[in-house]
Amino acid sequence: MPGMEDEIIFHLRGVIKEDKNISDGKRDELLQLGKKETFAEFLGQVYLYSLTRNNVLSPEEKERIGRELEEYKRHPLEASEVPDSIILEERAYTAALAQAYAQAEKQDSLSA
Repeated sequence: MPGMEDEIIFHLRGVIKEDKNISDGKRDELLQLGKKETFAEFLGQVYLYSLTRNNVLSPEEKERIGRELEEYKRHPLEASEVPDSIILEERAYTAALAQAYAQAEKQDSLSA
């Protein structure tokens, strides 16, 4: 994703800083690599580290996520139409997004 390096680095560094399960040494190593000059190595090391982590949710996390989902369902987002003034580059994205929402709602399209 050319041009998104800074955003990706910022996000991953935040995740690394907040992760209580990363050892201090590994955290420091990953954070040192988290710069544009070492972007490829940073992504590679973060990916390799992620393969060693357990990605199964604990029963408590499953319950918390379930509660959040139920709360979200009680307060759904308001329906809104896609404006006609979307720039050309965004049309493919918004069309795909609208189609995904329509599919989730078992409708042909989101238009009224």
